[in-house]
Amino acid sequence: MALEFTTSYLKDATAVFAYYKRLADRAMEQLPDAALFSTLDAESNSIAIIAKHLAGNMRSRWMDFLTTDGEKPDRNRDSQFEAPPATRAELLALWESGWKPLFDALTPLTESDLGRTVHIRGEAHSVMQAINRGITHTTYHVGQIVYLAKHFAGIKWNPLTVPRGKSQNSILRWRREKPRSADLNCALSKPCHFEEHKCRPSVPKIRRKLTPPWPIAHPPTNDLPWHRLHRRPLRSRVRSAQNVSS
Repeated sequence: MALEFTTSYLKDATAVFAYYKRLADRAMEQLPDAALFSTLDAESNSIAIIAKHLAGNMRSRWMDFLTTDGEKPDRNRDSQFEAPPATRAELLALWESGWKPLFDALTPLTESDLGRTVHIRGEAHSVMQAINRGITHTTYHVGQIVYLAKHFAGIKWNPLTVPRGKSQNSILRWRREKPRSADLNCALSKPCHFEEHKCRPSVPKIRRKLTPPWPIAHPPTNDLPWHRLHRRPLRSRVRSAQNVSS
């Protein structure tokens, strides 16, 4: 989930709803019409039934959100699990009609409204509690939709999040795409362990001076490194080898 930093509960809650709606939308787009109305067994719900239930729930909960009970008198919950829409177009129209009152209710709210009292089936909730209840219910059923869509799509399924076996690639891409400004302070305070960090070019490189592990008996007379100066001449090494072999 693409996260935008915010300290606003309402902004974050709205973004969460929108994210899970997109997941369900993208899942249903991948299926042929027949798969939307298919079930795993006689006791299971089809994607069309789940979408119909969600739409009916959201319409009841979010219409006149602050002034009426979230269980509207005209709602028949049991009927939401019967007779789904006959076509994809009818299903999607019903689906969108459930989301509209949700976003219409959230848009005008302010942080000061979070402590107000609303009722669901006669039970008092703060506005924040009612929103949390809506989030958990919605994400629960969207997960069912995605699971069923993946099952019916089979090998044609296009992953909605990180594909299986591609987690490491996703992490490496995230590291490459991190904003440079976010890494400047950390890179200055500790070594950077990733070659692809964008902060590396902007940090001055500190070259460590190489020193031999033991003192050199004589100072260097040329610009050769210490490890080459300390080697014995070739003739001396050859003579030692001959002595050993004899």
